[in-house]
Amino acid sequence: MNIEEFKKKYDIRIDELEEFTRIQVKEDECEEFYQELGECIKDFKGKVSIANGIMGNATKEEFLQGEKIIQEVV
Repeated sequence: MNIEEFKKKYDIRIDELEEFTRIQVKEDECEEFYQELGECIKDFKGKVSIANGIMGNATKEEFLQGEKIIQEVV
């Protein structure tokens, strides 16, 4: 799934900025959402920032590392 498909499926805000793509996520998304987001951005070319009110902003690498840790704990 690419970013545009992901945006349509979950009705989220994605801003294409000059230096990076910002993906605005809600705080109450389900586990499947975050897993699919990780798969979607893993192969994304370019800089990505994942943002929400709780975690602030995370780079692609920070987000994927966090998801890896969560999966190891679960």
